[in-house]
Amino acid sequence: MLKKIFAFFVCAITLSCCGCSNNASSEGSSETALENSSEVVTADIENAKLTVSVINVKKADCILIQTENHAVLIDTATEDMSKTILQYLDDCGVQKLDYMIITHFHKDHCGSAAKIIKKLDVENVLQPDYDGTNDEYDNYLKATEKYDISPTRVNENYEFSLDDISFTVSPADKYTFEEYDENDRSLVTSVYCGEKSFLFAGDIDEARINEMLNAGVSHYDFLKVEHHGFYAENNADFIKAVSPEYAVISNKSEENADAGVFDALNDVGAKTFVTCYGTVKAVCDGKNIAVSYIE
Repeated sequence: MLKKIFAFFVCAITLSCCGCSNNASSEGSSETALENSSEVVTADIENAKLTVSVINVKKADCILIQTENHAVLIDTATEDMSKTILQYLDDCGVQKLDYMIITHFHKDHCGSAAKIIKKLDVENVLQPDYDGTNDEYDNYLKATEKYDISPTRVNENYEFSLDDISFTVSPADKYTFEEYDENDRSLVTSVYCGEKSFLFAGDIDEARINEMLNAGVSHYDFLKVEHHGFYAENNADFIKAVSPEYAVISNKSEENADAGVFDALNDVGAKTFVTCYGTVKAVCDGKNIAVSYIE
């Protein structure tokens, strides 16, 4: 009961900051998903510099990142989630995206890209350096052409800053890129807000995880867990290396994710959230992070 009361308290504070609602949230709670949530530190909301919303779009990815004056969208879920996404963006007062980052071209990541480009002012689009093969990719390409957007094909680290928040978008290593499947070609985004760091791992799988481990990936405070929490042999090694304080799994149910992923997150003391229970919002002031479900 105390866990639920605290989650509701933090949720009410974060909602007052951004004014967003969650039309896709589900009823109920999970002891696994909310484990240790009573230890969440409430950020100084009045001085919040960064808001991250991992939107509940079933087994798909769509993440809204808002600085004080700018907005970035990582992935666009499936096409049937477009109304949910656009409503959420509207509730947050987002009419313009400074960047849309498409991690890869599976339909649960690029499905609503065309409709979002049609409805919003999208200034920059980042995509991996390969061509998709599905209808969702074709629709995305047509939309970028119609609205005179030239996507940047990321083949080396791409860095930018918005309101003193730093972003680094990293592709797969160019020497092994052609050997990877689409999941392992995912763009991985690191975000830095003061003393705090956020990692959005797309759908990376075993080969790309090995690449990142060999490159010395280390601690992040917040992790959007790779590939919807599905099994990979080296997931535990990756989670141990990152050792997040907070972790979010984007999936349609907790049971659909691999139990070993939850075990690995528990082993490093992460407070874990799953989007099937509602959109997950994190607020950061540069020194603290507050995370909660939007009920």
